[in-house]
Amino acid sequence: MKNKREKGQSLIGVVIFAIILMVLVLGATGATVLSFTLNKRLKDRAEAQDIAKNIIETIKVWSGNSLDNFLSLNENEKQNVQGAIPAIPTICPAIPADPSGGDMIYTQFMSIPQVNGSPKYAVQFLIKDYYQPGTSTVILKRITIRVYYTKRDGKTDTSFHKPGPGSPPKRYENPLAEIVGVISRP
Repeated sequence: MKNKREKGQSLIGVVIFAIILMVLVLGATGATVLSFTLNKRLKDRAEAQDIAKNIIETIKVWSGNSLDNFLSLNENEKQNVQGAIPAIPTICPAIPADPSGGDMIYTQFMSIPQVNGSPKYAVQFLIKDYYQPGTSTVILKRITIRVYYTKRDGKTDTSFHKPGPGSPPKRYENPLAEIVGVISRP
């Protein structure tokens, strides 16, 4: 009798030990996967931040060189505006106006890395004009750059970035980077 009881107790001990070991291994695996995912997201955010800073700084220099460059940046932050983007050296080719008056999200910027032939990010490029009081003279332009993940077709990945409320251009949730710069009239 005593021998059977000891065998049963040792079997229960082995099962409990195996369960504890399995929970520890699964926990460590889950923590490792989560760590890699968070590390990838942090690297993507840093890369997106660099892209946005590069665009803002280059546009500040480019538009400060001449009044024509400054005025060629058309306001597109209003509803139903079809904002075209002029060719800006080292930033983007000329981008035609968006006839749909959409969210002003583009993948044509030169600094966007490609993954399997598709852009990794999309850039929301918004411009708002500020006028000299009592006149129609633009004295400042506010440029907002937001960077989002894209799907293979180049559209914003709405599994990461849910569209905000209201009419276009919309701000999607959780941009990887969001930088605002102000350019004064040269």
